[in-house]
Amino acid sequence: MSLPLENLDTFKRPLPIGRQSVLMACSAAKRPDAGLMPACNRYDGPIWRTWRAWHRAKPAALWPQTIILSASFGIMPADRPIPDYDTRLGPAKAAAIAGIYLCGGRLYRETAALMLARIGFTGRIVAAPAGAGIGTQRAYLRAWLDAAGEG
Repeated sequence: MSLPLENLDTFKRPLPIGRQSVLMACSAAKRPDAGLMPACNRYDGPIWRTWRAWHRAKPAALWPQTIILSASFGIMPADRPIPDYDTRLGPAKAAAIAGIYLCGGRLYRETAALMLARIGFTGRIVAAPAGAGIGTQRAYLRAWLDAAGEG
């Protein structure tokens, strides 16, 4: 069941500074250091250099939450330790992450759906029916996880 996005006009106001989120792509350019390092330090393309320079110049209270879409690791926080790797996000990998299941109450689902729409996400957004009890939500989640595991 797709979550409708047309009723989200009331959620289009910006979040307070420091509470924004940025979704960034990984980078083909990476620091080749051995071992693990935070993804935000591993990625070394021009966009990531700009990101690091901005963060060095601003107090942590102003930093937006940074989320990364990685060809190897999917969606992850910027501080996740990762090894050096060489994987491109081709059509097959993109198709594997082309759907998102939103778990949470109505306000969480609507806010997440709005954020996904703002970043141009065109994949399928799925959620349990509005007002569903926890048992129904758990059943929908299990069914989605089973289907995702088979794909």
